[in-house]
Amino acid sequence: MSELRKNQKMREDLEKNLYEIEKENERFSEEYFEGLREINKIAEETCNLKEPKISQCVENIRNNILNMQKQRDEYLSNYKRLIYSDREKLEEEEKNIRTRLSAI
Repeated sequence: MSELRKNQKMREDLEKNLYEIEKENERFSEEYFEGLREINKIAEETCNLKEPKISQCVENIRNNILNMQKQRDEYLSNYKRLIYSDREKLEEEEKNIRTRLSAI
């Protein structure tokens, strides 16, 4: 029976981690888009974007930020996939434990 409780606790922890990851990603995404808006605003107010070097520099910054967000999204997607996989394994193990317990 303690094995079953242990698995349930592990599954609850995985679900809690997933929830926290999703909340953190929401917060990060909001900050990310706010940062992009701020970069655009600063660039428009302070730079002559018709100047090719300045325009290219601003574009490089934007692209780097977009790439960082893409990498973060990929990382979180892979991490979520692992959590779902682990949760499925734990649920299957719980099912097997319940089957063994009911046979006793």
